[in-house]
Amino acid sequence: MKELFDLLRKKERKVLGITVFLLLVSLVFYFFIGLGEKRRFFRLNESFFAGEKNIQDLKTNQDEKKLEWNRWKEASLDIEELKNNYFYNKEDIIQDLRQDLEKVFRKSSIPSPRIKYNYNAGKAEKINNMTASFNIEGPYYLMRKFIYDLEMFRKFLIIEKIDFSEINTNRGVLKIKLTVAGYYYEK
Repeated sequence: MKELFDLLRKKERKVLGITVFLLLVSLVFYFFIGLGEKRRFFRLNESFFAGEKNIQDLKTNQDEKKLEWNRWKEASLDIEELKNNYFYNKEDIIQDLRQDLEKVFRKSSIPSPRIKYNYNAGKAEKINNMTASFNIEGPYYLMRKFIYDLEMFRKFLIIEKIDFSEINTNRGVLKIKLTVAGYYYEK
């Protein structure tokens, strides 16, 4: 190898020395700085993709929360509709319940009986009821129609108790004692 260097002129040796020096500097730069930067690049790249995934998860979570919020708003509107259209007002429940029962009696062609009203207020409940107890009698088909009309009424009128007092198969007449509850919402 030394013979090869002896064949070179001084200027060529100088250029070759500079080239070797630059090559050594390049190798040192590559190993000490370049590889570190390469590792740093890959760490930053991983961090970037993890951040993007985190942002995507946050957007998905935000969309889910918006959807859940919209459901709660719809539920709130439904509750307001129920309060306004299906529940009775506490102050007017006696009159409204009596009038609604009269409507059902008229629709079913049953004479209006004597009705006994009773408040059933719960302790800490917002939804309470008032019951109306009465006796009716008539043919089976008329009783069935009355019960159907009562259950299909637009307000919350629920049959809580039904007792068949007398069943006369000869005449086809039923005597029924009913307890009907009308529900009201306390604010």
